[in-house]
Parts: sequence; structure tokens; C-alpha cells
Amino acid sequence: MFRVLAASVLLGQCFLATAQEAATNNELPVFTPEQIRSDFEFMYEGLQSANFDLYAFTEPDEFDARYRAFSEGFDQPMTRFDTEVAFQQFVALARQAHTRVESDFSGFFAHLAKGGTVFPLDVAVHEGQLLVTGNASGVREIEAGDRITAIGDEPVADLLPRLVAHLSAESPEFAYVLLELYMPLVIWLESGRTDVSSVTIEHANGTKGAYDLSAATDEVQDSGDTAPPFSLEGRDARMLTETVAYLRPGPFSNTDPEENSLDATAYLVFIDAAFEGFIEKQAEHLILDLRDNPGGNSSFSDPVVAWFADRPFRFSSDFRVRVSPQTTAANQARLDSLPDGSNSESRLYAEFFASAKDGQTVLFPIPEVEPRSEPRFAGEVYALVNRYSFSNAVTTAALIQDYGFGAIMGEQTVDMATTYGAMERFTLPITGIVVTYPKALVVRPNGMETAHPLSPDIPLPSPRIRATTDVMLEAAVEHIHSENRASR
Repeated sequence: MFRVLAASVLLGQCFLATAQEAATNNELPVFTPEQIRSDFEFMYEGLQSANFDLYAFTEPDEFDARYRAFSEGFDQPMTRFDTEVAFQQFVALARQAHTRVESDFSGFFAHLAKGGTVFPLDVAVHEGQLLVTGNASGVREIEAGDRITAIGDEPVADLLPRLVAHLSAESPEFAYVLLELYMPLVIWLESGRTDVSSVTIEHANGTKGAYDLSAATDEVQDSGDTAPPFSLEGRDARMLTETVAYLRPGPFSNTDPEENSLDATAYLVFIDAAFEGFIEKQAEHLILDLRDNPGGNSSFSDPVVAWFADRPFRFSSDFRVRVSPQTTAANQARLDSLPDGSNSESRLYAEFFASAKDGQTVLFPIPEVEPRSEPRFAGEVYALVNRYSFSNAVTTAALIQDYGFGAIMGEQTVDMATTYGAMERFTLPITGIVVTYPKALVVRPNGMETAHPLSPDIPLPSPRIRATTDVMLEAAVEHIHSENRASR
């Protein structure tokens, strides 16, 4: 269950505690076919109106055909969870990470509340193959690095396309990374809502075997035979060596569930104290760790960059917004959520929308951010990214690369540097399901308009199976020291 919870944090707001309680008490709401079709129509029309370009990667004819097929298939009452699943499969057709249905996972929690189990293997998809990265099944013969060739009676090659059909992503590689997080949920959905009982394994040593999986509840963890892999959770600021500073800013948002997600007050105190400490300790190099970072808002990331930027900057060279009633309403709700309406970005949106017409695609003026006045961090900066860097974490790294504020290290991202982003939400009137969409095309500072991932300046090893040692970080420090030695 920890993997599903991690996915919920990464991919959307999910009211998990409420959903879990409702599922345990068997309080899952049920909607009629007419209600479902009504909200389905509302959703599709809303996405057509508000999404910057719903048809960027999928032709309208294909969308319309799928819409008719889904609508005709809504002929039985469904729970909200089942409706969320169906609606998500439809919107995933857009192949945009920010076009998705947010779920509270109530049906999955209901399954667990009745004693159901989760798929107990952590996985990674590499070159179309499903690799074991963790094992909570109790079957000791299955080890990290083994390849899963079949789940139940179905070959993985046949199963993978159906699994990723539940996920919103611009590319297969992106979808595979999301699958690592959502695997317990989507394998349950595709196994007919039953517990998967067996897997066929090709072991790393070349031998093969078929294994029944022991029951693994949401509280089962990996056995204590091996030390847990290193973690990149939370925020961290410290000196790695006498000259190399390390900053992991964490998500670019307020992660305290009791506070507004856009309130950066405490976050900025942490960032400022970190840089002040680095300067005091005369750090010559900074590793800005954006790995495993879900992204967030530029009001959190820009102040980080401002500590080492040497000229004014903006995170996008071209920020095109589609004006719509949904976006205007979402922006106003965000303003209303802050007691003093202090979010300058939302205020600027409100002023801009007031003078534009719904349906227009307009160039939104992104103000330049000024570098900090002294003291500033004057050392060399290296931003570290991986395939789990998402959204604004990728945008921030692209900014650093394009302005020459630092070098990018790590592995190529799966999320896009130029992307359909600036996500907003609207709520369906009957089911209460929340749908997200990108209101803008965010073009990276170098002006490249085609959606594409971020490539590092300095590729570093990134093992598919995470061990106790942070191999990439060690390689980053060694690269910095070797460059320093060579320059002497």
C-alpha cells in the first residue's frame, strides 16, 4: 500500500483518510447510468473548453469514437470509484500527464478493508521487461533483478499495454515510471478485482520458476534480511565535503496537510537558512538534488534559483494560456483560499483573464525574477535529476541549463522540459469527481516548442534497482572533485 500512497502524493490530491474510512464502513456512493453519462459529457466538454490542446497527441476523431463507446457502455449503476476508473481510462487517451482524474482510491480501500491483498512485488519497466525491484511476498526465491514473464496466466508483453492504459503520460517511458508507483492498483484492476495468485519468473541466473504469492496486506513490508534502499524523501541541507554543499528542497509546495499548499513562508525560511549556511562554510560547489521531486509551483522554485542566478530569469520563454470559464474559476478559488489574496501570480492571472475572452489562446506575461542581492551563492551549481523528477522540478532544471546557471547531472527525465502544464482542476457536478488539465503550453527558456524530456549535461549511473548506497550522488561528488583536480 505504501506504493499507492506514494503515487497519490506524487500525482494528485487524494483525500485518503476520508476514503479509507468510507470504504471500511461500506459507504461507497452509487450512481445511475444517466448520472454517469451526464457527468461524462460534462467532463469531455469541460476538457475541450479548458485544456490548452486536448488533441495535441490524439486526433479528435479517435477521441470522439472512444467517447461514444464509453458512453454507450455506461448501462449499469457504478460506484464513484468505478466511475473514476472508467473516466481516467478515457482522459488518459490525451497522453498528457496533467490531464487526469484524481481518485480517492475508495474502491481499492474497500478491497483492503474486506481482507483483500496487494500485489506484493515492486517493479520497474526496462526495455519492455518487468523487473522485480522489491519483494514483500514472503517467497524468498524471488529476488531483485529477476524478470517477471507472466502474471497469473497472462504474459507480461500482453498485459503491459492494458496496465499503462490507466495512466496519463506523454510517452511510454513516462507511463512505465508511473506504473512503478501505481502497480498494486492497476494490477488489481486488470486482474478482475481479485488477488493475483501467481507469477512466472525468469531469475537473474537464467533459471525459471512459477510461484504462488503469499497474502500481502497493506501493512506488509519487505523482510528485514536486507537493509532498506536509500531514500530521497523530505528536505535536506548539509555539507557533503569541505567544499561541496547539498540541498534537497523537496516538493516545490507546502507539504503540511494542515496548511495552504501555496504558502511558502516556512519553506523560504528553510531555503534561506540553507544558503546562508553554505556561504558561511565557504562552499565552492552546490548539488541541487531534484531527483524524486514531484514539482510544484514556481513561487517555491524561483527563490531557490535566485540565490545563485547571475541575471534576471523566467522559467518559460513563452507561456501560452487558453482562457476558459474553468480556469478563471479555479484561479479565483485559489485567490479566495488565501486570507489576504497574497499570491501575486494568481492576482496577475485574474487581471489578465478579465481582459480576455473565453476560448482565446493568449501569451501570458511571465515576469522576470531578479537575482538576490548580496549575499549570493557564487559557487558552481549542479542540478541532479532522474526519471522520477516531474513537472516543475524538470522546468527548474531546464531553466538552470538554458540560462547557464549550472550543469545538469543524472539521467534523462521522462517528464517534459517543454510541456503542457500549469495544471488546473474542475469538479463534476453529480459525482464530485475532480478532473485536472493543463491550461498552458510552457516553452522552456531556450525556445524549443516541441514537448521533449530534459537531457543531462553530465550523464551519471542510475541503477534500476535502488540499493542502500546512493550511487548517483557518489558519482556526482566524484565528478565535481575530479573536475576540480583537473582545473588546478
